[in-house]
Amino acid sequence: MEYRFSLTPRLIALAAFSLVALFVLLFLLGLQIGRRLAPLNATGAAAAVPVSLPATAPAAAGLTPGLTPALAQTPAAAAPVAGPAPASK
Repeated sequence: MEYRFSLTPRLIALAAFSLVALFVLLFLLGLQIGRRLAPLNATGAAAAVPVSLPATAPAAAGLTPGLTPALAQTPAAAAPVAGPAPASK
């Protein structure tokens, strides 16, 4: 028995779709692996320096104790805040 294999347009479209789906999935897998291998500070994750708030700050701000706001974890939040410029006489 002899089987004659013919490439119909439908079979070519299915092969092209499968190939594109394979490349997309491999790319996404590479992104996920890259995220896991990247150092924490390069991804922007704020786990390098924990920021502690005063005991009254979470209750006053309506936050759950143990959780700090995202702004308090940024380097800009750790910079000293300059007060108003002194008035010249």
